[in-house]
Amino acid sequence: MSPRASLITTALSALAIMSASAPAMAGAQETRSVEVRYDDLNLASEAGAKRLQGRIKAAARTVCSPMPSRALADQLDYKKCFSQAVSGGSKAAVTILAKAKSGQEFASRDLRIVVSN
Repeated sequence: MSPRASLITTALSALAIMSASAPAMAGAQETRSVEVRYDDLNLASEAGAKRLQGRIKAAARTVCSPMPSRALADQLDYKKCFSQAVSGGSKAAVTILAKAKSGQEFASRDLRIVVSN
């Protein structure tokens, strides 16, 4: 095989490998998380509980951003990410709110919820 043919074969092989891995890279989503602090809220009150839920939703918007294009698939991916992030944060909040309403003390390390995509 001539050096030129060998170079072309190598280049085509590299191109084939890169194009085969491109869809896998495109589908890979970076995992992001945001800490939601609640040490300034009165979680025993309804207003404090609502503020915590609002913070969880804001954190979910952050970890799932940027807002998707108008493509339906992008919209559905964003909604799924947002729903899962809110659900995860809300599950943690249920335990925290129950603890606050029962008057239990929080350890300083327990004054945050991590919301992730």
